[in-house]
Amino acid sequence: MNDTYYGSALIVEDEPMVLDSLRLLLNRFGYHAIPCASGVQAIEEFGRQKVDVVLSDIRMSGMSGLELLDKLKEMNPEVPVILITA
Repeated sequence: MNDTYYGSALIVEDEPMVLDSLRLLLNRFGYHAIPCASGVQAIEEFGRQKVDVVLSDIRMSGMSGLELLDKLKEMNPEVPVILITA
């Protein structure tokens, strides 16, 4: 178990197994992971909590990762966003 805390990571992924795997991995490496199953949920959490980094799938149902990126950058352009895809 890692006792170092690096900050909070908002994870956006519409596949439940991938979302849970990323959450567990980031928790293990010292991040407080905030899992979100959709872009809409991610925007709500981003406005509600302090987020140090966002990790988002590009291809999701509903709002794509690129659309989410635009919205998050309007809310806070300083937070780094990492886009991933399978």
